[in-house]
Amino acid sequence: MIGAFVTAGSWLWAGLGFGEEAAPARKRYPLMSKQHLVVKDRFGCYSTTVSSREKTTLMDPDGDVVAEQIYSPNKRFFAFTDLVRDTTVVYEEILRGNIGKKEERWETAGCRELLAVSDDGECLVTGYRGMDLLPLGRNEDVVMLSFFRLGECVKQVRLKELVPDSSALLRSAYGCSWGAYRGLNDAGHYVVETAGGEEVAFDPKSGERVTFPSAEAGLSAGWKAFRETMRCYEFQYPGEYALDAGLYGDGTPDGSITLKRERPQGSVYGWVSRIADAPQETVEPGKMSFEDFVLYEIRLTHEADGPDGSTSVAGVAEKRAFTNPNGLEVLEIYPQEVSEHYSEEGGRAKVEKRTMGPFYAVRLSEQGAPYRALIFESGREGVASPRDRETLRKIVDTVRALR
Repeated sequence: MIGAFVTAGSWLWAGLGFGEEAAPARKRYPLMSKQHLVVKDRFGCYSTTVSSREKTTLMDPDGDVVAEQIYSPNKRFFAFTDLVRDTTVVYEEILRGNIGKKEERWETAGCRELLAVSDDGECLVTGYRGMDLLPLGRNEDVVMLSFFRLGECVKQVRLKELVPDSSALLRSAYGCSWGAYRGLNDAGHYVVETAGGEEVAFDPKSGERVTFPSAEAGLSAGWKAFRETMRCYEFQYPGEYALDAGLYGDGTPDGSITLKRERPQGSVYGWVSRIADAPQETVEPGKMSFEDFVLYEIRLTHEADGPDGSTSVAGVAEKRAFTNPNGLEVLEIYPQEVSEHYSEEGGRAKVEKRTMGPFYAVRLSEQGAPYRALIFESGREGVASPRDRETLRKIVDTVRALR
């Protein structure tokens, strides 16, 4: 994110009032988030601090915040809030070869705590400047979310709408914790999590709540339901399995899932494709087939090189496409794995081949949209047991997309 300001060039300095126009007398502002890490350069110039994976904050040499910038998930648009000029502007970033250009789309008065910009650049979500901590006292009317569309505020959500029962707030000597801002999910809804553990989704265009059918609907006897609001899917699984969802360092889900059964021992592993980190040509339907996209994802998690050997995915031994009962496209695929082992004497490498799988890739994205899939496999090592294969096939049939 630090590099984001380099492409902006001189417009950044001009936008902060250091061009031809004289900057107005600047007030001192508190840090926008207690999580910001201050980074100063030795020349005393303006420097950046990174507060999350999505947002960049600009500070002056005295440690005062002067601006903040946040990108849309597809990196086409960004919002820039300027504490010097007291404005917030949404720009479109247009790349022509190696040259970047920005075009202003809309502007609104006031500087704000930026939370998210939609992929079409029309919607901006802003939040409470204290982020996850409120001062002690009466806070029920504090605005926690503001939804802007093309410069107009279409909806504000107050604390009492998110946490109707004030006793649910987590209190400490430093203030009240109401919950956390989670961000835009894969369907474009903005999600927050309250102190009580409830995840609430909003439509950025209107600011209204988005509701989904109960995850327990049609639940089979002895089965449980798992819902991932940020990646927009749910599925059911047997109660004899324990589910573990992987987490990033900040406590947010990283997209991986492990289902384990102790007796008899068995496991199912799954993950959601990471389109934010993937090269653009691997997620665009017009540039790559869904099968090639799935193989790309499998290679990311299974190919490796080491001092005494390497493992690669050479191709596909078997495949089958079908539609699950919830109307989602599924690819059942058996890749070919090639392992090379080198001897200490430096002789010819020992080559072993095996058929992996089955892998089940459930397409979560709609037709024409960048690929996004929930990918399952039976275990991570060796050949999966017939029982785990059968269980996995039943799980795949329960997967549903939340849109």
